[in-house]
Amino acid sequence: MIVLTPFGQHCGSPLTEKPAPRGAPSLPICRPALRAFRINPENTPGPHRQLIAFPVSLALLALYQIMAIRFPVNGFGLPLLDLFMFAFLRRSRNRKLIERLHARIIAAARNPVLFVDYGVADTLDGRFEMVTLHAALVLRHMHRLAPPAPDLAQDLADCLFRHFDLALREMGVGDTSVPKRMRALAEAYLGRSLAYEKALDTLAEAQETGEDREKPSLLPLEEALIRNIYRKATDETAQDDPRADPACNAAIEKLAVYVRLNDESLAKMSFNDVLKGELPFVAPQA
Repeated sequence: MIVLTPFGQHCGSPLTEKPAPRGAPSLPICRPALRAFRINPENTPGPHRQLIAFPVSLALLALYQIMAIRFPVNGFGLPLLDLFMFAFLRRSRNRKLIERLHARIIAAARNPVLFVDYGVADTLDGRFEMVTLHAALVLRHMHRLAPPAPDLAQDLADCLFRHFDLALREMGVGDTSVPKRMRALAEAYLGRSLAYEKALDTLAEAQETGEDREKPSLLPLEEALIRNIYRKATDETAQDDPRADPACNAAIEKLAVYVRLNDESLAKMSFNDVLKGELPFVAPQA
């Protein structure tokens, strides 16, 4: 004997229906689908619509039963169709949160102090570098949180590049040139994020082992900032070395301290902070 049971019973929700007899196989039924196709004579103009609605409802219910393939997910069985619906709804619910996190990153990257007192060029390249730096710091620590934080980090990275794509199109870049420019931006972002992560990991290891605990050396981080943000290589001549300029050297040191403080602040970020759309950035000091 096959007993049709409501879908909620498979998800653990409380039901008042009488349980199925032991040993009888059960098939899930989507109760909203039954209500949606319930025929109301008062709202039905003619019998021809009843003749159409009834076979359509049976066909949809049969399709649902066919697609309700049960398989274990985290110890529970969920119909395949409902997993697809859950993934779609998760994306929809996360969209506002991801946009809010992206707005926090952009606000921190566009702080005027970074361009006035920290020596960052107020150009398209300079703004891209600041967005990349702050996004790399956030994603670095979101990936280290418990699931589903890494999934949110991937959604945030996708959102970041969607805005890059939109910015290129608003600047007048043609449709045929956008993919090439996006590949270049992706390579630049990946290279910079890896360089910052390596420098910050080196700094963290030095602090854990007791080296430079009182005054940690920011030299690896400063070198990464010089290569990426200040557009100068350390193996060039002294005239082209930004450290030769006392004002530029002071700006590099200030930016390195700013990055270290933000890395330490974001390391204390919890998943609840992420869900609230709060990113604990430290404001730059003028």
